[in-house]
Amino acid sequence: MTVAYMKRLHRILMAVVLCGVMAVANFAHASSLPPLRTDQCVVDMVGVMPADTAKLLNDSLMRYYSATNAKILVAVADTSLERLHAEAYAAQILKNWNLNHQKSVLILIAKAKTDEFPIVVMAVSDQLRDQFPRVFCKHLSIDRLEKPVCDNGESYYHGICDMLPYIQGVIAGTYTDADYRTARAGKGWQAYLVAGALLILVAAFYPKSKKHR
Repeated sequence: MTVAYMKRLHRILMAVVLCGVMAVANFAHASSLPPLRTDQCVVDMVGVMPADTAKLLNDSLMRYYSATNAKILVAVADTSLERLHAEAYAAQILKNWNLNHQKSVLILIAKAKTDEFPIVVMAVSDQLRDQFPRVFCKHLSIDRLEKPVCDNGESYYHGICDMLPYIQGVIAGTYTDADYRTARAGKGWQAYLVAGALLILVAAFYPKSKKHR
């Protein structure tokens, strides 16, 4: 065996070991979660949402569950994870709460310290896997909750409420990844048009302003 081959094999083995360690860690962490009650859709283990706010959100999600038999859950966990590991952790939570057999969506807010911005990820049950591709989940969780919270200091409650219609639309089949991409592309073109208009105005008025000096 050549030295290059040995180095490559070592990297592969290390990657496999790291994945195994993370899987065990995620399983252990998820196993320490409190059991999910049948009347519970919001689990705040960090205490970032006031009790009345959490109840208001929980009641809304329970009404949706009663009407559609699709469960949307929000979990705020005291943990610091990179996005990829947080996704695996969220999937393990769904499994531990025995929610893979029904239409379920978990919004996980992973937050280690009160002064740190969270990482927001989504996990979906097997029944919704085709409707929620991983990239789509990533876009929804970042754009609809994580980014507003980090940029504007919005509360999780308002961010989640703004995010819910999109998730409910995907579950109902009225909103898709294609719709999201079309809307995002439209916003991109609008930004380019505005920037172009500003450049034209600057180019038109800047020489005149220099002549008047």
